[in-house]
Formats: sequence, C-alpha cells, structure tokens
Amino acid sequence: VRLCPCRQGARAVEHSGRGGRLRLHSESETRDFVFDGVFPEQSTQAQVFESLGPPVLQAFLSGINGTILAYGQTGSGKTYSLLNTGPRVEDAGLLPRLVVSLYDYIRRDALSQYEVQAAAVQVYNEEVDDLLHLGHHNGGGQNLPVQNSGVVAGLTWVICRAPEEMLNLFARAHANVVYAETLMNKSSSRSHAIFHIRLTKRIADASVTGGYITKRARLNIVDLAGSERVKKSGVEGVHFKEATQINSSLLVLGNVMSALAAKKVHIPLRDSKLTRILDGAIGGNCKTVLLACASSAAGHVQETLSCFEFATRAMSVEVRARANTTMDIDLKTLFAELGLKDESLLAGAGKGGKGAMQLKAIAHAHAEQVAGAQAIAAEAAERAAEAEQRARATESAASDWQQRAAAAEAALAAVSQEAEVKAEAAQEQTAQERQRAEEASLAARNAELRAVMTEGAIENWQQRAGVAEAALEEAWLEAQEARLAAADAERWKLKEQHRLSEEALRAELAEQLAAEQEGVLADWQARAGAAEQALEALSQEAQSQARAADEMTNQERLRATEASEAAVAEAAALREVGNQAREHSSALEQRLEQQALALAEATASLEAQRRRAEAREADFRNELASERLRIEVSTQEALLRQQLS
Repeated sequence: VRLCPCRQGARAVEHSGRGGRLRLHSESETRDFVFDGVFPEQSTQAQVFESLGPPVLQAFLSGINGTILAYGQTGSGKTYSLLNTGPRVEDAGLLPRLVVSLYDYIRRDALSQYEVQAAAVQVYNEEVDDLLHLGHHNGGGQNLPVQNSGVVAGLTWVICRAPEEMLNLFARAHANVVYAETLMNKSSSRSHAIFHIRLTKRIADASVTGGYITKRARLNIVDLAGSERVKKSGVEGVHFKEATQINSSLLVLGNVMSALAAKKVHIPLRDSKLTRILDGAIGGNCKTVLLACASSAAGHVQETLSCFEFATRAMSVEVRARANTTMDIDLKTLFAELGLKDESLLAGAGKGGKGAMQLKAIAHAHAEQVAGAQAIAAEAAERAAEAEQRARATESAASDWQQRAAAAEAALAAVSQEAEVKAEAAQEQTAQERQRAEEASLAARNAELRAVMTEGAIENWQQRAGVAEAALEEAWLEAQEARLAAADAERWKLKEQHRLSEEALRAELAEQLAAEQEGVLADWQARAGAAEQALEALSQEAQSQARAADEMTNQERLRATEASEAAVAEAAALREVGNQAREHSSALEQRLEQQALALAEATASLEAQRRRAEAREADFRNELASERLRIEVSTQEALLRQQLS
C-alpha cells in the first residue's frame, strides 16, 4: 500500500511507522489491516522500486511471467508511481526504472542471447485499443478482439534493442491514453492502460549439438483507471459513461479476486475485457504484485476502505509461477552436423515477396508441414512400440534358451556316456556355428557375439543362448533409436508451432521462417534416407541371421522370416515418406513463385491507380484555381458597377 499525501483536512489512516499494519478510522468504526508492506506519504519513487521491482525483474529474467498492478481511487498516485518520467530522474516511476534495469542486466550478460519486444493497449469503454498502432489517431488498431489466455489479436509488437527505444515507445503509447479533467483530478485516466514487455532468452546447451535452452516471459505493467464517485467527480455526458464503464470493470475485477481467493470453480473472467486480458496474470502462471494507492485524508475514507478491502482479498489469491523453458535447435548447426548445405534451401525460400497474401500462403504451407511432422512422429512412436514388443519377445526367447541350457546340463550330468557321444558329434557342428556367428556379427555392426564353443551338448545350448541375447540387445538398440526419433519429431513439432504463431504476426520474418521450415523438411528427408540405410542393414542382418538359423527349430525360422519381412516393409514405408516429402517441397517452391508473380502484378496495378489518382487530383486543383479566379473577377466587376452607380 502506498499512501498519497494529505494536503488538507484530518487524517483517517494511521501507520505505526514499521511493518505493514494500518489502522483506518471512519465515522462508524475503526478497522486494522495488515499488508506485505506500506509506503508512507514521505516515501520516494526509488524506495517503491527497490521493494517491488527487483523481485519481479529477476523472475522475469528467469523465464517467469510478471505483473505489477496499481489500484486505487482517482488522484491517488497510481500513474505517478508506475509511469512518471520526470523531469527529475528521482521522480521516475516503476516502468522506466524496470526498463533501464532490464537492459543493464542484458548488457552484463554476455553468455545469453536476448530479444525484447514492447506493446501497449488501453481498455476504453470496454473496447481494446492498440496504443502503438501507426494509425491510432485515424481509428487504426481499435476494438481489437481478446482471445484465450489474454492474447490480444492484431496487437503491434516492436523489437527494442536499447532502453531509449522502449522508453520512447512507451512515452508515445502513454500520450495516446485517454485523459480528462474532473473535480477530483486535473488529469484523470479514462481507460485502463497495460504496457507489455516480452522477453526471449537463449542459452547455449553444451549437451546437444546446436541446442539452446530458451526462456520466454512477459511482463505486464497495469495502470488501472481510478474508481470514482460521480457525485464527487462531477462528470457528465461522455465522461459519465466513461466513469460507469470504469467502475463496472473494476467491480468485475473485484469479483474475480474474490472468486480466486475463495478457490471457486467458476471465475468470471469473461465478464469484462480487462479481466480477459489479465487472464493468467492474476491467479495463474505469473508473479504478481499489487500496489494499492490510497489517500489518508478523512474526506476519502470510504474510497480508502474499499481499496484496503480489495487489497486484502488480493493477498489471499494463490499463484503458480513457473519458468517457461523450452529446448530449441539451431538449424545451421544441425545442417553442419548432418553434412548438409542450407544456402540452397534459404535461396529457394527467399523467392517470395513480403505481401500479406503471400504470408498467409506461407503460413498455410507451414501448417501442412507441421501436420506432416506430427504424422511422422506418430509413425516413429508406432515403430518404437513394435520394437519394444520384439525386444520383449526376444528376451522371453533368451530366458527359454537359458532354461533349456540348464536342462541340458542336468541331462548331461546324469547321462555322462551319452553326453560324450553327443560331444563328439557336436565338434564338427561347433566349427560351423562359430563361422555363422562371426558372419552375423559382421553384418549387424552393433552385435558383439563372442561365442566360446566347447565340447559337449551343453556348450551347443550356451552358444544358442548367446545368439538370443545378442538379438535381444539389437532389438533394444532399435527401440532406443525409435524413441529418440519420436522425441526429435515432438521437439521439432513444438518448435514449428511456436515459430508459426510468432512469425504470422511479423511479415519481415517470413523469409527466415520459410528457410527454417525447408530445413526441417530437408532434415526429415535426410533422416528418411538414413533410416532407409539403417533398415537395409537390418534387413541384411535379418537375412544373415535367417541363414545362420538353419539348424534351429521351425518356430525360430518362422520368427526370423517375419523379422526380415517387417524390416523390408519398414524400409519401403520410409522410402515412400521420403518421396512424399520431396514432392511436397517441389509444390511449395512452385506456390511461392506463383505468389511472387501475383504480388508483382498487384503492385504494378496499384502503382497505375496511384498515378491516375494523382492526375485526377491535379486536374481538380486546376479547375478549382480557375473557379476561384472567375469568382474573384466577378466580385471585382460587381464592386466596380456598384461604385459607378
């Protein structure tokens, strides 16, 4: 709570001078309130920032969303506490101090890459207006729709590389906020102003080639319009409607706070545009600070009581702030690792223009590519499940062979004479089995089978058990590769979806997005080729194992044949996926070229129309000048005739 100075009259608020305890004296009762902190009347702007700013800023830099709201009656110092910029440096509010501190931290952090964007909106008469829209004064960027999670569709986001750029943007946005003079405040806000800062922080991850840990967060600075009583403010007409809308939206905000504090199932966020924008900023994944500005004067005791009660309810709201962290991969680094060159892909994607129609076409094509990536991920998951089933079957077979080996050992111990005979007969078979095992190990490349075949039937059973264990290990490796492929596909899917939503709003990044999508397509083509080679190796291995299994039972031959057919079928399916990917890439390039030609034709047509309009305007100006000359001549003739008469 911050108390604004009481310039005249008696005081109604008593502060002990320490802690967050306040006592409010009204005509009917005296009430005590306890808050997290109190800024007395003589507190400075620096003291307010040092208490509220650094915790929110540190969380923001760690990838945690942050919100600072200023609530209170009109004229209580909300805008001064948040947005004031001078003329003295010591009078700067929370927002400019946060901006300067943010870029100071970025300047000192040389190990991370940052991108900072800014936006600003106002809620005026239940309409959301873009304060940074270039055509704001001509009605542009007004009455924007609010989507789920408080996202404002069509909002202007501007990249800021220095604190001066962001401060100038916010100063321009602040100048577009609607203000009016009332009996209670010479410059009263007639709308709720919300200033957004969006941060993307990338940290290199040494554990993954070309990998980055990306942290994304948004900081909201909310200057709520002051609640006011119409009898005190004396507003009429348009200002009366503004006051009604302000009080109505603040009432909904109070109801939302009460519902969150009581942990109700239904939260009335949709009852107001203000609460819809603040969805997630209050009671969600966000570190939220409420600065309640109140007057200590006895003449405003009812407004101060309402402010304290609102702040008390807000203190009971629980938040679940967590870091928004994802793993990204740099395409150029990945291409280098795979031995690919991305210049041709980037050049092919750059043939299109930057028009709105082309951007929609590119976004649609990228959406199809994301759907394809999802299908590939599903196929990879199915292959992983099948590999796990084969691994379990092989493990069961190995256990069976171990049991058979134990039974054979017991039988040979009981019938030693018969074992000696079988050992002599198995000596010749031992050499053949050793040669076949070496051939299978060489074809599989990842199975190490060192069979030590000794005399006797027991050694023959142990050799077969070793072959089964090698097959189990091979199936396990195949399942691990399938899991990694599914995880890679899911990571690429999440990355493409995020970049699609980001770059659909920014036309200048269309070429880079297309290049990245082409890179993803090329990556999957390369993976398909690699998978074909791997499956061909598996097919050769399965065929080699099938030849080596001539001496096995009929059931084992059937299993080897099924494994070989499954490997060949997987190789054919992956070849079909690679062909489809190449066809899709060719169609995408053709659509981009068509869009570029259409954009060039539209540009030429617009230029011709502009020239015709300029010619018509010149003709009109000439006619207007001639008409003015004729009127002046007629006027002079009339005056002359009047003088002669």
